[in-house]
Amino acid sequence: MYKIHPDLGNSPELSQIEIERLKKFLEINGSELTKYPELIPFFAIPYFKNLKEHQSFKHLFEKNWI
Repeated sequence: MYKIHPDLGNSPELSQIEIERLKKFLEINGSELTKYPELIPFFAIPYFKNLKEHQSFKHLFEKNWI
């Protein structure tokens, strides 16, 4: 989340690159990570257009989260 957080000076282009990296990581390692139910919501991150407005993830984009 730090690599895509806009308050840390990350550009939208860099954020998109990092989201694609996350998607590839999950494709490769996802089956192992499904053992941890608390991580399952993060599998959806690459598929949402605006995480800052999504109910499940918007709290991660608040300044106090950093």
